[in-house]
Amino acid sequence: MKQGHDLGGIIAFAHREEDWSERLAGVVDEHFLPALEEFDLDFEDLADIFGEHAPWTLWGCAFEDFLSRR
Repeated sequence: MKQGHDLGGIIAFAHREEDWSERLAGVVDEHFLPALEEFDLDFEDLADIFGEHAPWTLWGCAFEDFLSRR
């Protein structure tokens, strides 16, 4: 039995299914694009600034927002 909160299956589904993938990309863009554009950064640059895991923690926040939408 798995321990913890494994969201791997739902993340894979959201990336695999075209409609869901587009919706997820839109929510992630809402969270990241304004700041990335303001400071002329790419998502990959965030690891250099905040450390290796922080960008994925932020991505997780966007994913939770995605899951809570209708």
